[in-house]
Amino acid sequence: MAYRLVRRSHMKRGLTEEELDKHLDYPSIPGERPMEKTRLKWIDSLLKSKRFNRVDWAYCHCKEDGVDYRVNGQHTGYKLNLARKGEIEGATFPQGVPGEIQYWECDTRKELADVFDQFDSHRSVRKPKDKLGVFQAQHDDVNTVARDLASQVLAGIQWGCGRRPRITDCIAKYRAVGSYERGVMLNVDEVRKFLLFVADNQRGTFYKEWLHRPGIVAFFFEAFLEEEEKAKTLLQFLIYEVPDTPAVAFAAWTRKEAKKAGADAGKFFREADKCMSKLSRDLESRSEEDVQKMLDEAMEEEPSMFEDAST
Repeated sequence: MAYRLVRRSHMKRGLTEEELDKHLDYPSIPGERPMEKTRLKWIDSLLKSKRFNRVDWAYCHCKEDGVDYRVNGQHTGYKLNLARKGEIEGATFPQGVPGEIQYWECDTRKELADVFDQFDSHRSVRKPKDKLGVFQAQHDDVNTVARDLASQVLAGIQWGCGRRPRITDCIAKYRAVGSYERGVMLNVDEVRKFLLFVADNQRGTFYKEWLHRPGIVAFFFEAFLEEEEKAKTLLQFLIYEVPDTPAVAFAAWTRKEAKKAGADAGKFFREADKCMSKLSRDLESRSEEDVQKMLDEAMEEEPSMFEDAST
């Protein structure tokens, strides 16, 4: 294990404003989850009712960059700071409540995700997307791609692992177990390239429908692995539902099947395979100029692939 708990200590005088200042001075872990309203409201209620009775904070020294990060205490630090400034009506700063601090150490920035995973609360359960953000933060190329989008793409790729040899071989040692570890697949270059391609085509009229179907995502990724440049064109025809091509019928079929209970991912994979074959034959009968013209018309006003980095 390349991370470890170095020591624990208790605040000698309990919680003080000085201790809070030191806590707030630590930089947050890269990719830290946005603060959750339900968690903040819960802390508000504890402070107002004088039931806030302890703090548990943690920091981690990363040997790779020499930085000491805050890995636990995001919500409490924020609310305690507001309380001492008198910005929470009916609440006072809980001077002197017990506090424990943990000091961790890890070798690399990537391992910060594992240290982050050591802390939890039944009031603030960390969801798969929370940890995914920490994984994304380790890769500059996909760091600002929306987490919802990344989560859906990785879910489809994960479905293909163990079912499709090409995908299984590509992911290799980074195969994830369960939804909480999907972000580890971002260590694979091909996965990040595919994610960026998907993110760059959000204008497509068929975009959301196929992204919600793991079987289709897996097929698209497999096609991408087999012959990237050819696949990009074919996939864009499908995503944008280019008129007068098999892409239109496939989109209609998907929308209809998606309404049925217990939709089988394998069924969507097989239908995507059939459609891709038909579409490939259709485009082979057309000139390159016609193919590009059809695609250009369908792709007008394409948006940016990234969400606002400030959100």
